[in-house]
Amino acid sequence: MLLLIYPMLILSVFGILTPVISRLAERLSLKNIGGAWAFFGFLIALIADIRLINPLRREGVLLFTIGSSAKPPIAGFLAVDWLGYFFSLLFITLGLISSLYSLDYMSHDNGLEAYYSLLLLMVAGMVGLAFAGDFITFYVFWEIMSLTSYCLVGFRKHKWEAIEAGFKYLVMSATGTTIVLFSLSLIYGITGTLSFAHIAASLLKAPPSPLLSMIFILLIIGFCVKTAAVPFHFWLPDAHQVAPSSISAMLSGVVTKTGIYALIRTLYLIFSLSTVNFTLLFAVLSVLTMTVGNVLALLQKDVKRLLAYSTIGHMGYILLALSLGTVNGLTGGILHVFNHAIMKGLAFLCIGAIIYVTGSRNIDDLIGVGRRMPITSITFAISLLSLSGVPFFNGFISKYLIFTAALEAKAYLLTVIGLLNSGLSVVYYLRLIQLLMLRKPSGKIAKVKEAPIFILIPLIVMAFLCILFGVWPEPVYKFAREAAIAAYSKVQYILAVTKV
Repeated sequence: MLLLIYPMLILSVFGILTPVISRLAERLSLKNIGGAWAFFGFLIALIADIRLINPLRREGVLLFTIGSSAKPPIAGFLAVDWLGYFFSLLFITLGLISSLYSLDYMSHDNGLEAYYSLLLLMVAGMVGLAFAGDFITFYVFWEIMSLTSYCLVGFRKHKWEAIEAGFKYLVMSATGTTIVLFSLSLIYGITGTLSFAHIAASLLKAPPSPLLSMIFILLIIGFCVKTAAVPFHFWLPDAHQVAPSSISAMLSGVVTKTGIYALIRTLYLIFSLSTVNFTLLFAVLSVLTMTVGNVLALLQKDVKRLLAYSTIGHMGYILLALSLGTVNGLTGGILHVFNHAIMKGLAFLCIGAIIYVTGSRNIDDLIGVGRRMPITSITFAISLLSLSGVPFFNGFISKYLIFTAALEAKAYLLTVIGLLNSGLSVVYYLRLIQLLMLRKPSGKIAKVKEAPIFILIPLIVMAFLCILFGVWPEPVYKFAREAAIAAYSKVQYILAVTKV
């Protein structure tokens, strides 16, 4: 189906043409044309992505192949089910919001034509890997996303810390993808194909074996690097600390979620509990990730590093959901993917607004800033309350589903540890609210003003979504449920692809 390539094609074309449009705008002395062009590209791509809903409802799995390319041994094609579509819609939506935010936030930076081009191409890579029907296609788009995100982390290259963080991210990411590539060679060696469906069919009744376990472990390590699961998390705090806040929102909101998507595909399509029992491994991984993330967040003075460690903690909740091996658990995890992207994206954009007007990331330097920036302050409070899991905000719903699913699966110890970690996170979220919003400002902070309009509009929109899906979660819950069921529908996926 040709419609499948439109979102990626639109993002890629707009990304490639952004430098040309920006140069032309400079000659005509027009400002923000590159940013407006990128925003327009994201908007068209989002419309193209939404058009896939009705065909997906009819077919269940949408395919785009060239000739017989969906057949083994080397398959290069697209295969979209509700799981991949859920993630693609989230990627494009957050890209759209970040591009609008960047119109004012990035206005003082140089090289904006490269910034917007990289942003568009990064999201194109993320959509491509969500739509991939085989590991070759997946790997190509994964590399596009990794390279562009590395460039965006180190975008402010005049600062040494940006170069250092970008290089660390590059090394960690390259190591992860190399491990994945090696595991793919082993998969090809034992199955003779790199198509997701054909691999899954080959391993459908495969008994446990040391080789399969090794392949599984290699894939998990490679994907956990991008997810920033402990002990592969070291790149994330440094990257967040120095990246533009619009890119921090993308890194925490959606780039880490590409690793989650890859893990879901690995756990629920390619392998199965009868072949590799992953529940204990992921339970331990989730406990380490949420505990380390939340404890280290308590110790931070840099507000962006604090939020970065908070992201690691939330990855632990999602990994807990994946470890359960149930539809309900996976539904809660996928819903938390969506909710975390919105509420953590909002938190980073709010901090970006504060940094924009104050020039500081240090919590001690920002005491009382919320009183001078009321809109930013209110939206930031909404994001932190959502992240805390306070009722009537969207974070509460997905956390409730995860912990309820854990109780249903009789994972009582995991539930207790998860709840304790969630309680621990409330400490540093409330501390931020108390220091930044309830204290009286002094010194330079007493003279700051509210952020510009194009920074505030995304904050208001995302804060509204945090409240809307907190009091009316049904639409996004149904969407997450469809995605979870699609992830579990291994046989239907195999039949839909192999019949081509």
